[in-house]
Order: sequence, then structure tokens, then C-alpha cells
Amino acid sequence: LGISAEFVSSIPLPIECRGAVKIKNQAQFNPLKFLFTVAKNLKIYENTKALEFLPQKVICSGGTVTAKKIIITTHFPIINKHGGYSLKLYQDRSYVIAVKNGPDVEGMYLEDKGASFSFRNYKNYLLIGSGGNRTGKKGSGYALSEDFCKKNFPDAQIEYRFATQDCMSLDSIPYIGEYSKGSDNLYVATGFNKWGMTSSMVSADILSDMVIGAKNPYADVFSPSRSS
Repeated sequence: LGISAEFVSSIPLPIECRGAVKIKNQAQFNPLKFLFTVAKNLKIYENTKALEFLPQKVICSGGTVTAKKIIITTHFPIINKHGGYSLKLYQDRSYVIAVKNGPDVEGMYLEDKGASFSFRNYKNYLLIGSGGNRTGKKGSGYALSEDFCKKNFPDAQIEYRFATQDCMSLDSIPYIGEYSKGSDNLYVATGFNKWGMTSSMVSADILSDMVIGAKNPYADVFSPSRSS
């Protein structure tokens, strides 16, 4: 893949490790600050509910918006008439706790198997993620992270708990491209499988090419009309 990576046999965490892939110079940043910068010169209209989508037209609660191209990026696609996304996506919950007086883990960590623990620091907090379950099914919730913290970092205090809900595709590849085979000038980006910040950049690359009629070499991989 052209990524500068190396194999290491140990990591500075109280967790069993048979081996790890270490990738240097990864970016860790505040996503809200990033979004504010990207949106600085955009016109964003909040509190405007989309009621109906017609060719090159969106009927909204406060009026009508016309556009040659329309992109639906609403987490879960909101148009039920096309695409069959209710059959191609499911929801999955993830859980994170933020603790004070935890160690500096000097990086970002993601466990490949087991409880799928994740670790990273933000300012004076250690963020511990684990667990996860299909929405509507019984899961461990915050218990795995809390028990790990109490056992390994007894002086740490749990300050915050937060959960997220992600759209998961059937083959673990996002759906990016034409909303459906029969919907012209209508596009979608969804099913990011918990990799939102990177998948959104892939979406921007593919969809900007599609809007201007350029060929993107990765479009077929992410096509929402592919067979899953």
C-alpha cells in the first residue's frame, strides 16, 4: 500500500500483545475544528427540513432548492424510494470513556481482535474505547472499558462517557457514488463502518470527480450498486 510501517513485538500498554503494526506520523486532530475550517466559505442552512426530492429539486420546509447535482450525506440515506439502503446497511454502537490521571500512551492504538480496545490521549484525558454491538441487541456497553480502567489504572477517574452509532455496510466497504442506477444527478456517501474521517475524504475525492464528469479509478470499488 506504500505505507511506511514496521512490526513491533510489544506496546506500552497493559494488554496482551503478540505483535503490532506501527505506523509513524499519523494525524490526530480535532474533527470539529477541521469542519469549521472546511465550512468557512460555505453557505449552510440549518433548521431546513427536506420533505421531497425531485429531479434537480428539493422541496424543503421553508422553500424549494434547485441544483444540477444533489448529494445525500445524512449518515443513513433519507430517500427510501431508491437504492434499497434499508437492506444494505445496519447500525452498530460503539462506546468510549474519558479518564483523568491515565497514562500518556504516546500514540493511537486499535486492537484487531477480542474486545477491540482503542486508546488515545486528548489533552489531559485518556480515551478508552471497547465493546460495541449491533443496535437493538444486548451488548457490554461501557462495562469493558470501565473494568479495564479500574483494574489497570486504579488512580484514574472516569469523567465522561459517550457512544456513537455508525452505518455498517454488508461487505465493510462504504457506499459512495450514484444513489441508485435509476437516479440521475443524485449521489450518496454512507456506510463508513466507523472510519468516518478517512472515508469522508475518499467520498470527497470520488464524488467531486463524478459531479464534473471525470473518471475516478476507485469509483467502481465503492459503487452503491455493486453486488454485496
